[in-house]
Amino acid sequence: MTEAALRRALVTGGSGDIGAAICRRLARDGLHVVVHANRNLERAKGLVAEVGNAGGSAEVIAFDVTQAQATAERLRTLLQAGPIQVLVSNAGGYRDAPMAGMNQAQWRYPIDVSLHGFFNVAQPLLLPMMATRWGRIIAISSVAGVIAGHITTREFAADAIKRLVPMKRAGTPDEVAALVAFLASNDAAYISGQIISVNGGMA
Repeated sequence: MTEAALRRALVTGGSGDIGAAICRRLARDGLHVVVHANRNLERAKGLVAEVGNAGGSAEVIAFDVTQAQATAERLRTLLQAGPIQVLVSNAGGYRDAPMAGMNQAQWRYPIDVSLHGFFNVAQPLLLPMMATRWGRIIAISSVAGVIAGHITTREFAADAIKRLVPMKRAGTPDEVAALVAFLASNDAAYISGQIISVNGGMA
């Protein structure tokens, strides 16, 4: 058994398209993957079965990252089986609207998920991770966190993507997963605190 096979990775938002691609890639690389879900639990269970059928190791966990106490309780149970050495904070969401018509819930939702949710998940995992003297924390953000807009095939027609993205196409979940796999590997041991954009050349 390789050293990587002993490591456990938690992927929040693992039931979504990008999260699922990350889970598949990490499992293929020999990590035990904990697939997190909130609303899409059945999809997460299907992904765990898929990973198992492909010879990988995975399990599912369900909680709302915005709920600090519930998150802490679920992670406490998860840690009983051992530390999490790779955290991929991929849970996210948005409820966009023009500010003039935006309500408090729409304003708070992405902050609660992406910012407070990151803290709620990462904080309980840090000391057990540090005790192993090996760990990775990889936070995924939308391109909308850098520029004003969301670049996804669901929201933009192909011609709009060609105008906005220098590479003239939308990115794929597997392209994000490839970067995460590298950062989670021993090959990335000397990389720390970097912001890496997977954005097709967008400024």
